[in-house]
Amino acid sequence: MYEMLLEKHYPEVLLDAMENERYLQKLKCEVKYSFYLQYFRDNYNYTFGRPRSDVCTTCSEMEAKISREKNAAFKRSLETELKVYKTRGKLFYTKMQECLLKARENEDTEVALT
Repeated sequence: MYEMLLEKHYPEVLLDAMENERYLQKLKCEVKYSFYLQYFRDNYNYTFGRPRSDVCTTCSEMEAKISREKNAAFKRSLETELKVYKTRGKLFYTKMQECLLKARENEDTEVALT
């Protein structure tokens, strides 16, 4: 990481360091990766997971249709569709968690999430 900083902002220092191997050893950064990681977390706090507050568009559309529907029989069928949709989503999430757990336990297993 330190070499990348030198390459971008101080290329002449990096060239000198590459020419002189002992000088390069003096250039070793004293700051550890954990410091950069903590600084990044404290000051930027980016998360790369899925937002928990988002609502599924399909679910909200189905709920809106259900609330507007006057026909009781059609309303029940929409409620059944919504229930099936949510059940399939929960099943997918459960399977995904099982695969992730298996991948953590076994180094030969990889999980591709798209």
